Amino acid sequence: MTYTLDDVSKLTGLSKRALRFYEEKGLILPKRNDNNYRFYDSKDLDRIQTILFLSAFEIELSSIQSILNDPSIDLLTLYETHLSALYEKRERLDLIISNLTLTIHAKRGHEHMTDSDKFKGFKQDLIDKNEQQYKKEVVEAYGEEAYQKSKKAFSNMNEADFNRFIRLEKQLFEALDRASTAQGERRSLIMKEVYTYHKAWLTMAWGYYNPEAHLNICQMYLDDERFKKHYDDVKPGFAQLLFDSVKKSIQ
Repeated sequence: MTYTLDDVSKLTGLSKRALRFYEEKGLILPKRNDNNYRFYDSKDLDRIQTILFLSAFEIELSSIQSILNDPSIDLLTLYETHLSALYEKRERLDLIISNLTLTIHAKRGHEHMTDSDKFKGFKQDLIDKNEQQYKKEVVEAYGEEAYQKSKKAFSNMNEADFNRFIRLEKQLFEALDRASTAQGERRSLIMKEVYTYHKAWLTMAWGYYNPEAHLNICQMYLDDERFKKHYDDVKPGFAQLLFDSVKKSIQ
């Protein structure tokens, strides 16, 4: 069975402009009839479905093109991997939706919400985001055992620990801000405070403390733009100031 451009647009929900754009990028290659009108077959629709799946997985178009044109890539395995990730994401969202619903009811006075209930979903969301963004670098630098130990320590935090963990990072940024404008002896004292807050924060996150690893991870903050961005987006120079504070305090 064949389909016209209008048919495919209605069938997929994509605009004709989007379909032409995919064609321009070489993502789809519809045939042409004697009147030079485009027509599509089932294989073309399979390809469009694949493009939509990969786009939903937040894969860039340039990478999608490479995937589509690489016969060695097993799409089934790729789908199964992303399906597992989507199930995990849905579980996190369900927890947060449940939390938000309960919070709304509690605010209206219809239900009681325990302190523990207030943080359902958020802690796991942080763990999953950190794993997505940083696991590879951390494992390469410190090994799988250290990473799993850190993950376990974070997972086992109770409500009071979690609140302290969040508060320590807030205090760290406040100290970094004060140190960035201070001079002389006052700056040195606040840099020591920066080190103390970050040491406490890391110890909670890792479940242990090692001065050499502390300095190494601060170096990683400088070398890796994703880590550096976390600090420098608050104020340019914070990543460097953190490194300097830790280096000065442990040496």
